[in-house]
Amino acid sequence: MLKKMITAAVLGLGLGVFMTPLVVPVSSANAATADELATMQTAIEALIVANAGDEAALEAAIKDYVANSDDPEGAAQAFVQAVTNPKSPAAQTALANNAGLKAAAYRGLGAAIALIGVENPDVASSMQAVVEASDDPTLVASVSEGNATETKSITGEGVSDESSEAVDDANENDTTPESPASPN
Repeated sequence: MLKKMITAAVLGLGLGVFMTPLVVPVSSANAATADELATMQTAIEALIVANAGDEAALEAAIKDYVANSDDPEGAAQAFVQAVTNPKSPAAQTALANNAGLKAAAYRGLGAAIALIGVENPDVASSMQAVVEASDDPTLVASVSEGNATETKSITGEGVSDESSEAVDDANENDTTPESPASPN
């Protein structure tokens, strides 16, 4: 474990010279390796390219990818890298040509964080810390928006329940007397 930490520190310091600095808090002792993060980043960039013409589809794809990942913390790290510093020219072009696409991807990450938070709040907190460490106010705001929207859907706030409305309507039109008729 110490060897992995030292390797990650040396790698992180070495890459920091060539890449945009990114401080990423990692709560898990089983942090993703550089190769695993690169693989996840490539997959996320492929989702961006595949859904470049449909913001809602990208939002859903990112949510599903991150929420169903074996390593959601690593997926969040890879996601931040994929949208702030994409490696693939196709992903760079897709994000540059559609500002709404980036915001949709951010909301997808926020929704995934909300879903993960139901089962594992510590992992969700760590993922949120990754987002905040990016120092990108648009990323932070859009992730928060996606998180709030998904949280409302999970808790049922603001969701119309037509079946309960039908019961309320039926009760309002009820002609049954309040007290039963006397048996006499």
